[in-house]
Amino acid sequence: LKLQFLYLIVGSSPGAAPPLSPPPTMSEEQQQPREPGISSLPPTKESDEKRFGGSSYHYWHDHGKDRKLEGDVAPMPKPKLVRSEDVAPAASRAVKAISKYSWADGKKFVSIYVDYPGIGAKADQCSVKNKQRSVMLTVSEGDHDRALKLVRLNQKIVGSSLKIKDDQVVVKLEKADTLTKWYDLHKTTARGVTESDSDDYDL
Repeated sequence: LKLQFLYLIVGSSPGAAPPLSPPPTMSEEQQQPREPGISSLPPTKESDEKRFGGSSYHYWHDHGKDRKLEGDVAPMPKPKLVRSEDVAPAASRAVKAISKYSWADGKKFVSIYVDYPGIGAKADQCSVKNKQRSVMLTVSEGDHDRALKLVRLNQKIVGSSLKIKDDQVVVKLEKADTLTKWYDLHKTTARGVTESDSDDYDL
């Protein structure tokens, strides 16, 4: 009887479990409302992929330090200097003008004749270029060039070509207008008249 009386005073019966301890309190950060399905644990690559629908963009850009520690990203290689060279500017070649020539008008072409001893052996050193109202013949001679430059041609041309002989170069100018005869090689204008296509003369 005394033993049963003690159990009644304590408020428990034989074999009863001890009282439960109170639940731990949550911090203010843990008590903040979160989006459904978001854990309070630190973000990982797997959790971000689940959160953003399989896209790792947010994880890739927001957790660079974590990725580096996990070995998820390789460090950017540092550029290495392979070789450096000092490039000297190209030296301009000296040009000597060709002043003696003759010419003749034809039906489709105007021919310009330049006497040049031994030019037949230097055919690969000759070149010609033109615009509508100008033409220039160039012969490369080692450390310098020989050049014949003709501007303000009488009429427009559509092309030019070379014919190399043993001691002579023939420059063929293809006429734009085959019905017009050239009475002069160069066009002459009256005083005060502005040449409309003068910008075509620079070769």
